[in-house]
Amino acid sequence: MDQIIEFIFSRKRELFELIKIVVGSFLGFGFALWSARLLDYRKRKREHLVAGNVALFTLKNQYNDFLLFRRDFRENVARSELTGNEPIWALLQPTFLQIDDSKIDFNSIGFLFENGKNAATINALQYAQILHRDLLAQHGKRNEWIPERQKAVARVRATQNIQSFEEIEKEVGPELISRVTALTCSLADRASRNEEKYLKAYDALWVTLTASRQGWWDRNIGLWYRKIRGTQVMPPYLKLGVTNADYKIEDLPELPNSLKTALSDGETPAFDAPKSLGSTTNP
Repeated sequence: MDQIIEFIFSRKRELFELIKIVVGSFLGFGFALWSARLLDYRKRKREHLVAGNVALFTLKNQYNDFLLFRRDFRENVARSELTGNEPIWALLQPTFLQIDDSKIDFNSIGFLFENGKNAATINALQYAQILHRDLLAQHGKRNEWIPERQKAVARVRATQNIQSFEEIEKEVGPELISRVTALTCSLADRASRNEEKYLKAYDALWVTLTASRQGWWDRNIGLWYRKIRGTQVMPPYLKLGVTNADYKIEDLPELPNSLKTALSDGETPAFDAPKSLGSTTNP
């Protein structure tokens, strides 16, 4: 033992240098590893922030498209030249309105749904996307079937001098009349009740994204620090603004009585949307 102690004291400078090298290497490696993990964490946070805001922006665009569609539809079926005696199939006209076909990239916001969390949010988002694809498909049918109806009605009036709606229906044929009637009722139904689905999806996503930003540091150290400073950190996500009064449903023209009756009586004709849309049942 004495020899070992004597050896340590005789080589203490060399041993001290060796310890410095070992400890320095260990601390350097640990710091480098910690720095890499921190940089990776901050990078993922930034990526999640961008992906979340893109998803919110996509939903906001879809909601705005819905508001534009609803206003266009209400003004179209309540235009001044209508007398109020027209059947449902004669109400609607084509439109130049364009609806964006963008959709949420669920892969980019998949971090919200790890381990089966936030199922209610993903259900709300999926339902909003189904509704928007459904609206986009019906919007396309509107600009396909309504001009077809207009041409058929114009042909009947020009060649047979028929003016009454009942006689025009017979000449145009039940197939086209029923298609246009079902489409008009379906669009009226969606214009009346789909707004809340977009808002529900947006609010659910915003709340979930905001909660995901608040990790252990934010819930503990960050909260304590903000209390001392008396400051608040606003969530870094887009917040949906208040709807302009021109687009609120209570400020839009009333539906014609024929459409209101069809919707209130539950007599809306069935409209067969493309099968690729999937189910439109609210989860």
